[in-house]
Amino acid sequence: MPSSSRWCHADTRVFEHKTACLRHGYWLYGRGAGQCVDLLALPEVVAAQRGLERIAARRGPSAAMRAFGLASWYLEHAWRIDYHPHWYPALLERWQGRISAAGATVASTTWQLPTWATHPECVALAAVFASPHWAATAIPSADLQHRLFYQHIATRLNIDDGRPLRTMRVFDPLPRDIQEQARWGRILSDADWGAPPPAEDLPKAVAFIDIDSEQPAAKLPDSLPVEG
Repeated sequence: MPSSSRWCHADTRVFEHKTACLRHGYWLYGRGAGQCVDLLALPEVVAAQRGLERIAARRGPSAAMRAFGLASWYLEHAWRIDYHPHWYPALLERWQGRISAAGATVASTTWQLPTWATHPECVALAAVFASPHWAATAIPSADLQHRLFYQHIATRLNIDDGRPLRTMRVFDPLPRDIQEQARWGRILSDADWGAPPPAEDLPKAVAFIDIDSEQPAAKLPDSLPVEG
């Protein structure tokens, strides 16, 4: 729906990736839409919005917002409600800190968190999901190259404690979702990722291979692909 104020008007049906008016400090998307936010106190939110715009310029607005919506679902729902991994409280503390820094009322429940508080992490994860390189790397393989995908997520979300990941199950249900979609020939960056399986096709065999093997950890490449 259109979002407006005395000073600005942005039709998010046309510019769906414009989740904020950085010039006037208005949030235009999701929970908290229409709020005037002190963006000077939240430079990481400003940087994230510009990052989302770069993803849209590189991948297209629809692909950017599809990845953003998927990232938001994992961060705000799947990992909050069903699985709640050990690293999640650090994100909650970070999000509440942004609310305090902006002078807004601290949310009493995670359901009440304004979308702008979670924006940097959602955009960071969306950049990974929208990248065909990282989406392909996420598919389980015998050489454990998919370990790089989960290490990269930990780095982008700033939850990497410096120790190597021993299992990708700390990101459940994402690994199972990736495996299931790979059975139908889909990767995270595909437009039909998550759609019902095609009735006329037969699924491929894709093994669920965790990254806790005794094999040496996959080595990060010297240069990483550009995201966004």
